[in-house]
Amino acid sequence: MAGRVMDFGNIAEVLRARGFRDVENLPGSTYRDNSTVMVTITRGQFSVLPDGRRERRPVIPDKVVASWMALQAPMNQKRTFKFVSGDEVAIGLNRAIQSVLADPELSRWPYILTLEDDNLPIPPAHIYLLESIENAEQGGPFDAVSGIYFTKGEYQMPMAFGDPERSKVTRTLDFIPIDTRELVRSGRLTVIDGEDHGRYLAEVNGVACGCTLWRTELFRKLEPPWFLTLQEFSVWKGTSCSTQDLYFCKRAKLELGARFAVDFRAQVGHYNVEDEEVY
Repeated sequence: MAGRVMDFGNIAEVLRARGFRDVENLPGSTYRDNSTVMVTITRGQFSVLPDGRRERRPVIPDKVVASWMALQAPMNQKRTFKFVSGDEVAIGLNRAIQSVLADPELSRWPYILTLEDDNLPIPPAHIYLLESIENAEQGGPFDAVSGIYFTKGEYQMPMAFGDPERSKVTRTLDFIPIDTRELVRSGRLTVIDGEDHGRYLAEVNGVACGCTLWRTELFRKLEPPWFLTLQEFSVWKGTSCSTQDLYFCKRAKLELGARFAVDFRAQVGHYNVEDEEVY
C-alpha cells in the first residue's frame, strides 16, 4: 500500500487532533545562527634579516595571536578565519568581503568579524558583540558593533566616532571621537572598567575595523568597493581624507541609514610592536 505524506504544519495541532490533549508549543527566539567569518588584513611587521636589512613580512605578533586564540567562540556555532596579506588595508578588506560573498557556504553566514593585526580583544569580546548587535533593550538592532579601543600614543582617543544625538541637533554627520566622560555624566553609559552597570552600548556614527562585528547582509546592500582610504584634493572642495572604515560608515549611513554602536564591555588593547606598549 502506498505511503501517505502527512503535512504536519503545527505539530501541536496535529497531535491534539489525534487525541493527545496535553500538548503545547511555545515558540522562542533565542536560538539563532551566529556563524562568523573572521577577517584579518596582515599588514606585516618589520624583521631584521641576517645581513642587517629590515624587511616587512606578513607576520602577526605572538601577543596578538595569543589573544585571538583565547577568544571564546559561540557554542555550537561555526567560525573560521580568512587572512589577506600584501594589500593596502582598504584593498585587502574589499578582497576579503568579495571572497566571502562569492563563497557558497560563507555567504550564508550572518556575520563578519574584522580583526586588525595589532588588536588584543578580551576573551568574551566576540560573545559580547553577538549579544549587542541584536540588543533591542539598548537601542538595537544595529548593523555593526565594535569593541572599545583607543588610538596609540601619548594622547589616546576612543575609536568611536560621532554622536548621533549631536548630529540630530547640528544636522551634520560628523565623525569626531566621542567624549566617553560625557556619556557617563549623562547616564547614557554606565559600564565602568568593563563591568556592566546597566548601559554598556553607545550608538555612534562610525566605528573602526579593529574588532568589529558586521552583518554580512550590509555588504550585499551596497555596491563595492566598500572600503576606501581617501586622500584627495579639489580646488572646489579643498583637501578630503578619510580612513577606510569611516568612509564605509559614512556611505552606509547616507545610503542605507545604517546604525553603528560600541560595546564598552568588549575591551580591546591596541598593541604597538615597536615598544611593546598596549594602549
